[in-house]
Amino acid sequence: MARKADPTESTPDAPALGASSRAGYFDLSRGAWHSLLFVLPLVILFELGSVLYLTELQSTVSAFRLIGRFYHALGAYGLHLPAIALVTVLLLQHMLSHASWRVRWLVPPAMVVECAVWTAPLLVLALLFGPQAAAQVSQGETAPQAAQLQDWSWQARMTIAIGAGLYEELLFRMLLIAVVHMLVTDFLRLGSWAGGLVALGVSAVAFAFYHDVWTSAGDLDLARWSFFALSGLYFGGVYLLRGFGVVVGLHVLYDVLALLVIGRV
Repeated sequence: MARKADPTESTPDAPALGASSRAGYFDLSRGAWHSLLFVLPLVILFELGSVLYLTELQSTVSAFRLIGRFYHALGAYGLHLPAIALVTVLLLQHMLSHASWRVRWLVPPAMVVECAVWTAPLLVLALLFGPQAAAQVSQGETAPQAAQLQDWSWQARMTIAIGAGLYEELLFRMLLIAVVHMLVTDFLRLGSWAGGLVALGVSAVAFAFYHDVWTSAGDLDLARWSFFALSGLYFGGVYLLRGFGVVVGLHVLYDVLALLVIGRV
């Protein structure tokens, strides 16, 4: 008697359920390969913009400066190394996932639409806290520096918005969440869900203190800190749910609106 076929078994002609060839939009857009394809134009725009419009790159994008200091400590400092690191990390993630290299060309445009949808709640939160706080969430600088940026050209501010979206997400979401999650799950022996929640909270707190949250008297501005912490929670939640490409697109789109629109009202 012939053995009854097991529907969970894969055959050479039928890839296993969930394989990349059958993956839908949400799986593909969350993966490293299409995230890389999505953020690569932003990386290129930032590199070009930093050469053409930013004469003091190290003082305008704080996350880029922090990453640059890390490379400097290793003796391999260079203007383009953060961009190379970002691309390399995504390529390594994709290679380790053993997913398909096939490009689904409709995925990146669909990610743009999704990013616009995710931006709407953050804009509402920003407007509730006021235009001044909303504009400063993009920069990680002090209030005088933030005001000075409003006198820059729109191309320079656009470049800063792109750089902040790229490298703040690389630093606070991709790297920090991964490190904290590993420490919680591997050393404290907590579950993956607990590790994710702890990592999300730590990332949000770090993101808040990364920005200017102090009054002129040196006291903590609780309202401003709360806005940044809630923004960090939101970015982190989108990152865990939808991946690196979508959260970068969300962050860049919000920063563009914050620096070019909200900061002007």
